[in-house]
Amino acid sequence: MIYAFGSVSAAQTGKTTLALNLVIWLNQKGRNVLLIETKSQGPAALFTEVRKRTLGSTPVYCIAQVAGDNLKIKLPELHRQYDDLIIDLETYDEISQKITFFHSDIILIPFLPWSNDTDSDILSKTIMELQKNRKDNFRVYSCINMANLPGTSENNVRRGLLSIEGLTKPVLSVSYHSAFKAAAIKGRSNFEMELLKEKINDEVNEFFTAIANEEKPSAKSSKGKVNELITVIANEEKPSEKSSKVEETFKSMNVKLTSEEIAQIRSIRERMPNPSRSAEKRLTVSLHDWIVIAVQEKIKREFKE
Repeated sequence: MIYAFGSVSAAQTGKTTLALNLVIWLNQKGRNVLLIETKSQGPAALFTEVRKRTLGSTPVYCIAQVAGDNLKIKLPELHRQYDDLIIDLETYDEISQKITFFHSDIILIPFLPWSNDTDSDILSKTIMELQKNRKDNFRVYSCINMANLPGTSENNVRRGLLSIEGLTKPVLSVSYHSAFKAAAIKGRSNFEMELLKEKINDEVNEFFTAIANEEKPSAKSSKGKVNELITVIANEEKPSEKSSKVEETFKSMNVKLTSEEIAQIRSIRERMPNPSRSAEKRLTVSLHDWIVIAVQEKIKREFKE
């Protein structure tokens, strides 16, 4: 999955803190994670350096700095190497944010309790633009960060966010605690701080569980799911037996696969010949080509049986 942490205002919304905690949260669940920062030597890089010094070992994640038009090339390439990419976007880098939003599976825009209607309008327009330009599935989340600060009320912000069409619900709250800063100074996540109140960690855990809920593995094996997917597509595309001549048409379909399934497909397709390419170039077979070839072979087997 590609997760993008962005912003619609100049205010510091705590997106980097959330991004860093998500990196470690996913890693604790066995995911191979790459943290991407669009700002050179930004806070995420600083956090990682502090983590190296304080823990005395290599961080449990990798980090890279990529920005601008390079993201168009690097994001698909890096996603083939890692289960998840977590991208911490610089607030004023509109080019990087636009490119990253276009490629991301999940987009996260934290709000503050005092965020205004203008921020909500910008988020609404951003979602509408993505819906217009993207044909694949993606989700946009928001949360109210630092929701428990004294003298603030999240009610107005929550109402504004709930009214935004296309924003994934529910809109959850994440409270602030001084231990957040203490954790960052030591290069650690909230989950690695024993003194952090359980309620605070529960809120962060609930938020991360909500945005990653489609990542939960099915009881079926990945191999079984891939075969099932091929069967479903083959059945939908199978020509009618009543027709002696079927006019060839093309149908566009959106297919969702987990990163584990994609990794297994990649392993299979690297070993199989591609009729449209020479053997020397077989590693360049695209995921789309592999699925098409697999469906064609499945249809042939079905008719032979």
